Amino acid sequence: MFFLTHGVVLILEPTSGNKLLAAWTGPAKVEKRLENNNYLVTLGRRTLKRHINSLRKYYTDEDETTTSSCETVNVVICESYPIPEAFETKWNAN
Repeated sequence: MFFLTHGVVLILEPTSGNKLLAAWTGPAKVEKRLENNNYLVTLGRRTLKRHINSLRKYYTDEDETTTSSCETVNVVICESYPIPEAFETKWNAN
């Protein structure tokens, strides 16, 4: 997985001394991909170097409507097949 330059991401930032308490902040803009899965991101006026593990793609409502290549299609298929006699007697016996 990787992020595109000029893409938008969320950043996992610690909220206190406890490493289990963290919050996603953003959105932030990806400026550059660095070596070892690190990225240079801009959050407001700050430029930060963050590892890919602390980044997640930022989704907006526009992303869902403009980039969707899927369409909802309702399909009904009606075909009749002969029911084997053994199957028919098995279920009618009850």
